[in-house]
Amino acid sequence: MVENYNSMDLAAFKNVWVFCEQRQGKMMPTTFELISEGRKLADELGVELCGILLEISADLDQIEYVVVGTGLNVLRGAYPPELSDRAAALEEFADPPVRREIVVHYLKALEDNMTLLEEHGFPGIQEAYRRHCCTLGSRVHVIGTEIDFIGTAEDIDETGALLVRDESGVLQRVLSGDVSVRGVMGYV
Repeated sequence: MVENYNSMDLAAFKNVWVFCEQRQGKMMPTTFELISEGRKLADELGVELCGILLEISADLDQIEYVVVGTGLNVLRGAYPPELSDRAAALEEFADPPVRREIVVHYLKALEDNMTLLEEHGFPGIQEAYRRHCCTLGSRVHVIGTEIDFIGTAEDIDETGALLVRDESGVLQRVLSGDVSVRGVMGYV
C-alpha cells in the first residue's frame, strides 16, 4: 500500500531514470540514445525505465519557462513501430497494469523525492541518482557551447553536475550540453 512507502529507504529507489532533453519542442538525438541505453540497464537490473522530459528557456537574467514531464508506455503499441528497437511498454514485462495504481505510486515517489530535494537539496537524492544513472562508467562525447571532448563519466557531484574525466586525465564538471554515449563512435 502507498501509506507504507518509506522514502528514506534508498532500496525503494530501484528503477532507471532517463532525462530526455527537448529544445523548442523537438527531442534531442541523445534522448533516444539514453532511452536505449537506459532500457538495456533496466533489463539487466530487472527494473523499470522512466523518461523525464526537460526543457528550459532562459537567458542570463531570468528563466522564461521550465518544462518537466514524465511518461511511460503502459500498453503494447503505445509507441510508433519505428521505435520498437528502443522503446517498450510495461505490459510487455508484466500483467496489464492498472493505470490508477501506477499514477498513485508514481506521484507518491515524486512527492517523496521533491520533499528530499526541498529539505536536503540534491544531496538528498544523490546516491539514488548515482545508482540509476546509466551514463556513469561509460565513455561519452560531451558537446556544449564552449566544450567538445571525449572522456569517461565518473560521478555526479553534490550539485547534480556530471563529472567526466577527459582523455588527458582532467576531471571536468559538466553542467549543461549534450552528453552522448554513442557519440564516441562518431554518431550522435
